[in-house]
Amino acid sequence: MTLYPLQEFPAFSLDQSFDYSFIYNVNHDHIHASHYLAYECHRDFVSVPKTWAVLKFQSHMPGSVNLNAFEDYGCLEYDNEGVCQQLGFFLLENSTEVNDQDSLHFIMSTRREALEVICGSVSLEKVIYQCANAQSALVEFLSER
Repeated sequence: MTLYPLQEFPAFSLDQSFDYSFIYNVNHDHIHASHYLAYECHRDFVSVPKTWAVLKFQSHMPGSVNLNAFEDYGCLEYDNEGVCQQLGFFLLENSTEVNDQDSLHFIMSTRREALEVICGSVSLEKVIYQCANAQSALVEFLSER
């Protein structure tokens, strides 16, 4: 398996208080479910207002989300305390979790945990400013839809 970094999304914050919120939607037939992730973006200066990015995952299989995951795929490196040394957004190619060629194995690896999503596509939907936290940014985004 090979881990490929994704550069097309805004970098997430490296602060210890990094915040994200995820909504997992389940359709009764598990076809074409949309999941959403709002996360705090990196700021170069503390004086810059907090910024939140919202990603949309288009999924077509049940059980496609794994929160707080740190599976050992042999391509992520950890220090002696179990902290992942590769931070960011990645695609895992040739994943054993993916059953068809139209699916992606997306990983968001943070210092504390990882989020894994098996999906058909992932896209940046919106960048939001001036929200108190990731949950309020996600609620604001969804209320506009």
